[in-house]
Amino acid sequence: MTGNGNFQITPVGWRYRWMAAMLMPFALAVSARLALRHRQWRYLAERLGWCHSDAPHRPLWFHAASVGEVLALVPLIRALQARDPARPVLVTTVTPTGAEIVARQLAGIASHQYLPWDTPRAVRRFLDKTRPCCTVIMETELWPTLYAECACRGIPPLIINGRISTRTQRPRRWLRDAYRSALANSCAVLARSPADAEGFLTLGAAAGKVSVVGNIKLAPPVNTAASTGKPALHSSYVLAASTHEDEEQRIARLWLAQPKSEHLLVIAPRHPQRGPAIAARLRQLTSAVAVRSQGDRIEPATRIYLADTLGEMQWLMGHAKLVVMGGSFIPHGGHNVLEPAHLGKAIITGPHMDNFSEETALLASAGALYQVRGYSELETTLAELLGNAARRGKLELAARHVLAPFNSILGTYEDAVAAHCRCLKTR
Repeated sequence: MTGNGNFQITPVGWRYRWMAAMLMPFALAVSARLALRHRQWRYLAERLGWCHSDAPHRPLWFHAASVGEVLALVPLIRALQARDPARPVLVTTVTPTGAEIVARQLAGIASHQYLPWDTPRAVRRFLDKTRPCCTVIMETELWPTLYAECACRGIPPLIINGRISTRTQRPRRWLRDAYRSALANSCAVLARSPADAEGFLTLGAAAGKVSVVGNIKLAPPVNTAASTGKPALHSSYVLAASTHEDEEQRIARLWLAQPKSEHLLVIAPRHPQRGPAIAARLRQLTSAVAVRSQGDRIEPATRIYLADTLGEMQWLMGHAKLVVMGGSFIPHGGHNVLEPAHLGKAIITGPHMDNFSEETALLASAGALYQVRGYSELETTLAELLGNAARRGKLELAARHVLAPFNSILGTYEDAVAAHCRCLKTR
């Protein structure tokens, strides 16, 4: 139970409850489609709040929306579990890909369940079964009904690595009221930056609840063996990481326009289930494509390798000559550039890094990445960096140097969570 003895609970507004009820048929349809696609009928059941029979009782509960948030949580969960090995840990996610990362990275440490939809019945079913001793929410998951039910049970959520996007700061009126009620029912917000802290205050968080702890994603990865434990799949390759639709084709096209060299282009899509569709489009451009999920070998003639598998990104980054961050050449907002930076990689991003603007600015100001304006500039920059090992070396050294001061941030979060979650044993 968190340390909030006389906690005043704020009810959820009627507008949000009405809107949630109206959207439930759509939510059920989406859940059923995902359950069918991933052949996981538990996805549908758990989104409705039903728990599997071996769900942990009185766990330390963490919620992380998807893959990136789960990966950032893994070191923290391992550290807290080492403090109190007898305390069960539950991790909820929204996506099946997030669930797979929990299974891979936290096997034997944490159980997994999908987060229930934000309706009273679904949330109560979930909480009645699991009865968490503490609730920890990663980043920007503001669910008013969930927060209110947790507060009623004496476990008001603790938001860690709190992040507020520009879009979230400008919600419709009914959604702003809902966010305000959720934040009122949280026990504290540990923001990743002063700008994010200000964003939570703008949304209605009480000033006394909000503090800046730092970005947990700046912490170095604990399991470096994941990037170096397996041999490289090729002696020299460029990794296009976490790509989205259209980016694969555009990057492949400019790659094929360059003279053939000893380098290989490896494409690792953000959503590996798109692999068959991506492979079909790539083969319209060239026959020199190999696909990892199909067991294809890399031959001397191979120009492009599609790594459409899950859980191998750190390994792929660890052996890459340089990394091109996907999600940044379309208006998606980019992906976490700190992952390759911690591995000391030369990094190129596109212009759309809105969701990671502070991280991008930190690395760019230190000369640790190139941010290009589009595909034409990407083509030029790729050619320059692949042909100049000294320039790549400067980027790699700058990345390691600029992140060195953040080596203690994991311990700071560990102590902060332990202070709020009093069900954890102290050292």
